[in-house]
Amino acid sequence: MSNQWLYDGTDWDGQPAKMIVRIDASAVPLTLFTGRNPVSTYTQTVIRNYAAYLDRSTLVPYDWWYEYYSADGVYWGMDDDPGVAEIRVDGGFLSSNQVVSVGQTFSFTRDMYENGLFVGQGTFTLDVLAHTNVTVPAGSYADCLLLRFTMAAGGTPQVWESWMAKGVGQVKQRGVSGPVAPRHWDLIELALHPWLTIGITNGAAVLTAWSEAGKTNEIQFATNLVGTIRWFTQTNFVPLYTLYTWTDWSPTNSPQRFYRVLTRQ
Repeated sequence: MSNQWLYDGTDWDGQPAKMIVRIDASAVPLTLFTGRNPVSTYTQTVIRNYAAYLDRSTLVPYDWWYEYYSADGVYWGMDDDPGVAEIRVDGGFLSSNQVVSVGQTFSFTRDMYENGLFVGQGTFTLDVLAHTNVTVPAGSYADCLLLRFTMAAGGTPQVWESWMAKGVGQVKQRGVSGPVAPRHWDLIELALHPWLTIGITNGAAVLTAWSEAGKTNEIQFATNLVGTIRWFTQTNFVPLYTLYTWTDWSPTNSPQRFYRVLTRQ
């Protein structure tokens, strides 16, 4: 995966830093936990983001972690110091697909697990504050969604605000209160490239794509890539978000299919 965002600002301690976020895997089977005691497990296929704080001058990472999301924007946990503190959220929370209009509020209470052990509940709230224009070093972005996140999972609640640009993602973040208050980020560099991965679930093809939101995406298929290649249109739709999944149940009896996604103006 090559999509990458580079930010400039301050880290958790309020020290000047850069931060990189990069999609480095798109179909990771993540083990999740439920039941508290005794604990049982289940698996969710997720996208893994690599994130790191970088020295502002040398761009050498000095702290890094993984974050896990499904293609519909649901957050499932993170590895803070991978192999040491692996946090999982039973059921996930904060689906970006639920954001519809300004003034909405979404709240989730979920069981939290660390290294497979139940450690209590967390409450997560998302407030949709406004549509606004934003200018950061990477450019100017119109009609961004301003979102406020509140996370209370033991200790002092953490509150921060994010400006989300359509087709880009987060372009600006500001800590509001709690431990994240010193943190702020502005997007300074962006590298986005369309990509498509394909998996299998119960005999159906599951496509995960990063494309252009708000434009018609045409999913096509071919039955072979030898000789005369004929591409057939499977569906047309306009995704609300750059990252999405689509399931093709039709080829369960087909020996093989090949897929591509075209973006139409």
